[in-house]
Amino acid sequence: MFLHGDIFHLLFNMLFLFVFGRGVEDVLGYRRFAVLYFISGWFGSVLFSLMESNPYIPSVGASGAISGVLGAYLVLLPGYKVTTLFTYWTVVRLITVPAKVIIGIWIAFQFLYALLFSAIETGVAYTAHLGGIAAGVVVAIFVKKYFLPEESRFLYETPKESFFQRYHSQLTDGIYSSSPPYKQESLPKNPKVSDPFEDFFRKQNDDV
Repeated sequence: MFLHGDIFHLLFNMLFLFVFGRGVEDVLGYRRFAVLYFISGWFGSVLFSLMESNPYIPSVGASGAISGVLGAYLVLLPGYKVTTLFTYWTVVRLITVPAKVIIGIWIAFQFLYALLFSAIETGVAYTAHLGGIAAGVVVAIFVKKYFLPEESRFLYETPKESFFQRYHSQLTDGIYSSSPPYKQESLPKNPKVSDPFEDFFRKQNDDV
């Protein structure tokens, strides 16, 4: 989980962790996030070892663990949006779409490639990705039901507002403080749509 094939392998994993990991850690807190991360990575490696026909293929990388973060994102932040690079022939642009669309497409490709190819053919452990994302979903459901931090329960206890509005207002209005959760009527009706890239770069500019 701490080794990578080359610098690009590492950078792409860190990109996925940056985009999806922030939101999951916001909801779970860093301790629960670390548990989710390591369980997902471990289960992904176990599934890869069980499913791969050649027992001598080494497996390196954090993809299984980060796949678990994506699975948890589906459970914890189903309405949030992310910015992604869209390319089609000569069209190249950044678009903002629901995260569940991006993650759903990614999962579908992992299933397809795992059925068609082995790791020795592609150099990619697709079964580790599937194991990680399955573990992430299960752990996130369990934590959400039994061990969710008190300040994060607010996200799921105001049904009249959309989930995205509740999560966004929690980030912007500072609910991660010692004060009790805000009442539902104090939430903004139409919060500005944001995403991790926008938040990050805006904070950088503010610091400058």
